[in-house]
Amino acid sequence: MVLLRKAGLTAPKDGGADLRFLELALMGRKVDFSKVFKMIDEMVTILKSEQVDDEAKQEYCNMQLGQAKDKSKALTGTVHGLEADIEDKTVAMGTLKDELKTFTANIAELDKLVAEASEQR
Repeated sequence: MVLLRKAGLTAPKDGGADLRFLELALMGRKVDFSKVFKMIDEMVTILKSEQVDDEAKQEYCNMQLGQAKDKSKALTGTVHGLEADIEDKTVAMGTLKDELKTFTANIAELDKLVAEASEQR
């Protein structure tokens, strides 16, 4: 009782009334706490069912995260493969441009030679 009084003096104003009520109920010794115990039991039951739900949700989320990581790895590999492909194609395109310049120069040279040969005839 003394502890409850001390707690009531140091407790905040809104919590002090609850402690005084508890003190009053304990002093009268005619208080039936069966409702409180029933409410506590119901709360424990609710908390247990919520815990089961939370664990199932956590399992689902972990599975989804794993799938997302796998998909990310696959897409990253695809991106790297495509980047390498682009680089190869760019190099090949540069080579083809160089060959095209060479062929164009050769054709111009041949046209010049044909023109000279035509003049000589």
